[in-house]
Amino acid sequence: MPGTSSQQLIAISTHNCPDTITKHLIVYPSPNAFFEFIYPQCADTTYTFTSKSSISNGTLSDIWIFGSSAPESGKTVLHSFNSGIEKVKLISVSDKNCPDTFSREMNINNYPQAIESERATVISDSFVLLEWKNSTSAIALKYFVEKSVNSLNFSQIANLNNTTLQLNDFQVYPDKNIYTYRIRTFDSCGNLSEYSNISRTIKLEVDTSQEFPVITWTPYEFWTTGVSDYELQVAGSSKWDSKRSFQKIDDFYSPTVVSDSNTKLKAENYCYRIVAKRSGDQLESVSNEVCIPTICRLFVPNAFSPNGDGLNDIFKPVGIYILNYKMQIFNRWGEKLFDSYDLHKGWDGKFSSDYCPVGVYYYQIQAKGANGKNINKSGSVLLIR
Repeated sequence: MPGTSSQQLIAISTHNCPDTITKHLIVYPSPNAFFEFIYPQCADTTYTFTSKSSISNGTLSDIWIFGSSAPESGKTVLHSFNSGIEKVKLISVSDKNCPDTFSREMNINNYPQAIESERATVISDSFVLLEWKNSTSAIALKYFVEKSVNSLNFSQIANLNNTTLQLNDFQVYPDKNIYTYRIRTFDSCGNLSEYSNISRTIKLEVDTSQEFPVITWTPYEFWTTGVSDYELQVAGSSKWDSKRSFQKIDDFYSPTVVSDSNTKLKAENYCYRIVAKRSGDQLESVSNEVCIPTICRLFVPNAFSPNGDGLNDIFKPVGIYILNYKMQIFNRWGEKLFDSYDLHKGWDGKFSSDYCPVGVYYYQIQAKGANGKNINKSGSVLLIR
């Protein structure tokens, strides 16, 4: 305890002879070093540090040590920091040269770096789910989300707190437009980051004016690791079926033009979509869905010329959305010359390996469409050389 005290020493020899000495001691008070912590801690910002050290009696002098910088003295000092962990030490010394030390570490925020946008994907053909990673370079307070429609001007659509790492955007028409998103971080030091990588949705289109559906789509952009592949999928559905079960048609390494002549599902509609997969972890981004009615059609030619010139050598009807098929060929006397259960297998004009003579022959066709409707056709075809 501070104050004055007496200390006595008594020494006794081996012959039991004593001696005594008394000293008067003065104990000076020790200081209590302290300064308050500062929140937030921001890079390149000058802070005022004020000593809150105390002592019961006497005066104090303060010495500040900031990391490896030269010591500074004074009750109040100014100092700025680079980013990272910085140690601040205060040494308070009394007028009797009694010291006390107080130190703290300050985690200095760096300027916010651009965050990574994970993906934009169409959900159930009705809205876009946008996801992103949390900021690792600063303490994020807000995320500002911006959107562009068909690569036109960006506009802000959301101001989200730092616990939110995704957004459901219902203000979209995935069958009509392509949507591009980007994100900025606003940190606790009042700084705005650069924009994230953009996330751009896939738009799929189906042309039904051709013999078979022709499917095209736009690329997904921009995963930092790129797209490993695009998977074209199809689902058969009824008019009111919203929970469609998609199956794979094929994989592609880039957007292309696909004519779908192989799908044979028993359904009123064929619904197509594209699934892009991110290189490295196969994270998926799904396109819009396009459903087309499976109106079965069957065209039967009225003549062919099996003369080996490569033109019209085979009598073969052409159809779309046909599930079951049977064709029979007869001569004028009703004798069956040929039959086929495959729409892609036609008559080459032969019977028992011999070419049939020029003339009129008759066909009967029975088929069932993907929509369940039956097709029955019969007529004549002219064989010419």
